[in-house]
Amino acid sequence: MPRRPRDIAPGYHHLWVNATGGSEYFLDSIDRIAWVRSFVRVLRRMGWTCPGFCQMSTHVHLLLSTPDRSLPLGMRDLNRQYSFEFNIRHDRIGTFLRKRYGSRRIEDGKDLLVTYAYVVLNPVVEGPVHARRTGTGAATGPRLDCRTTSHLWMPPM
Repeated sequence: MPRRPRDIAPGYHHLWVNATGGSEYFLDSIDRIAWVRSFVRVLRRMGWTCPGFCQMSTHVHLLLSTPDRSLPLGMRDLNRQYSFEFNIRHDRIGTFLRKRYGSRRIEDGKDLLVTYAYVVLNPVVEGPVHARRTGTGAATGPRLDCRTTSHLWMPPM
């Protein structure tokens, strides 16, 4: 069955991208910074604004405002660039993303507020404290996972 067409009309959108097979989307702070740099390049080139985003260990959430129908092009570029850099840096080949990015158009002001809260509070709700894993995957105790971050991005006035 074909996928439902994506709503790419100008306006606010909630987007999410996952690594394949439950793998980590960010392995360290260098990955996170590389993703932000790629993201900023796409924002500038496409003329998008981003009120907030959240970098989790296995995925990322974005809240974007697009002035035109450039959403698929910009997301293609962002995902292609980050996947390419990630694979080179970590000496891996093959598909990095689980599937195409997910997106949902924001319907109104209330939806925008609820989605914004979801995106920027996601690390708090999901809990930044995770079980430390041994080589066998057994939990050995809690630790603070500094890899989970959320960002409020206010455009210059």
